[in-house]
Amino acid sequence: KLKGEIYTLAILRDVTERKRAEATRNQLAAIVESSGDAIIGETLEGTILSWNAAAVRIFGYSAEEIVGRSISLLVPPELQGEEAKILEKLKNGERIEHYETARLRKDASRVDVSLSISPLQDSTGRIIGASKISRDITERKRAEDALRESEARKSAILETALDAILSIDHEGRIHEWNPAAEKIFGYRRTEALRRKMDELIIPSSLREYYRDGLAEYLMTGVGSLLGRPIELTVMRADGTDFRAELAITRNSWEEPTMYTCFLRDITERKRAEEEIQKLNADLEQRVIERTAQLEAINKELESFTYSVSHDLRAPLRALQGLSNALLEDYAARFDDTGKDYCHRIVTAAGRMDTLIQDLLAYSRLSRTDLELKAVDLAVVVADVKHQLESDLHEKKVKLAVEGILPAVLGHRATLGQVVGNLVSNAIKFVAPGVTPRVRLRGEESGDFFRLWIEDNGIGVAAEHRERIFRIFERLHGVETYPGTGIGLAIVQRGVERLGGRVGLESAEGKGSKFWIELKKGQP
Repeated sequence: KLKGEIYTLAILRDVTERKRAEATRNQLAAIVESSGDAIIGETLEGTILSWNAAAVRIFGYSAEEIVGRSISLLVPPELQGEEAKILEKLKNGERIEHYETARLRKDASRVDVSLSISPLQDSTGRIIGASKISRDITERKRAEDALRESEARKSAILETALDAILSIDHEGRIHEWNPAAEKIFGYRRTEALRRKMDELIIPSSLREYYRDGLAEYLMTGVGSLLGRPIELTVMRADGTDFRAELAITRNSWEEPTMYTCFLRDITERKRAEEEIQKLNADLEQRVIERTAQLEAINKELESFTYSVSHDLRAPLRALQGLSNALLEDYAARFDDTGKDYCHRIVTAAGRMDTLIQDLLAYSRLSRTDLELKAVDLAVVVADVKHQLESDLHEKKVKLAVEGILPAVLGHRATLGQVVGNLVSNAIKFVAPGVTPRVRLRGEESGDFFRLWIEDNGIGVAAEHRERIFRIFERLHGVETYPGTGIGLAIVQRGVERLGGRVGLESAEGKGSKFWIELKKGQP
């Protein structure tokens, strides 16, 4: 109050600069917080004063955990001396720009960083601390390492490759020329670089073709020279030419576009190919000649077979007939010795006739064309039983057929001969006084069917299992077990002609189990 009157005192202060400064500080704080780089404030003793959001992301520490602690917490043990040198430079007012080093995260993992450090001054210009910007360069370092590794591999390939490797630009000028190219073409790398490839190694007669092919690719993206190997004639430094294989690929990652050319000297390969072609031609000619010889031999064999069938068997039949006539009409005039001689003649002639028939059968199997088709095995077995009916009845054979026998790919007559021979052997080769028992059964194996013919006969020792399939091989005398020694040879040859296999499981005195295996057929 003044003289009884009430007055108000108003004091006005201009805060424009303060507000402007606050706005600037807020703006700077926002920039610091939104920065992708870690921005750290520290004292000259290395104590952390500020820690932005990017620092949290890069190093893993929150501001509450790290502010007030030493910056050395982030420095790997082997780099501790580095921070002291940095602080020393800061005290001298020096700035540090883009210094690459490594730091530690909270989880102890390492992070590659690029450091930019500036000294902080107070209003009097005295240095009181530092502002440190740390940029995570892990990905960049990884990319650089990968690039270095790739370059090292590329260099190793270029240095050790046996093929010439060239790098050319869109004009065909050479930018790379490896040691193999030096050796193959005779030009040193310094001589080849910047020269046009076609002028250097392509003979003049082929240059237009090469240029047209490359130009076509550059215009359309396709062409005869790109993306596939071609054979062409190339030229050495001394003017001699040779055959080479050329492949050109586009390096899409390079700008401007570059092309890598691979050239392989195929002189030896072409020489080998020509030699192989010559050998094949010689072989083909030999095959033609051999085939002609075989055809001639087959014709002679057919003629011989006809001769055996007719010319030899005719006198043999006469011999048999006359011998039988002597026994029937003149038996009374012969003494016992004479009769024995006649019987021997008849028996020997019969054996010879059987042998000739078996030989003819074996010969026919070897040379006759067989048309393979589906044959019902059940029908074949029924045919065999009918053909051997008298033997089965006479020897009281117990013959059993088990299961369903399917159709197989074969030839009915040949199959009948094979199965008939196996069943005949099963009946024949039994011990004296033993009633023959024969069992036929089948089993499937994928696309094939195996027919077993099992008996209770005398069996075959292991050492003779392969031998018995050879022609004229016998394990017993004719007096004990009659035969020509050709039956199983006919079986094997017949099964082979049908595209199948034959085998035996047996032991001496324990019977035999013969099997034939053929591909299944559709009836």
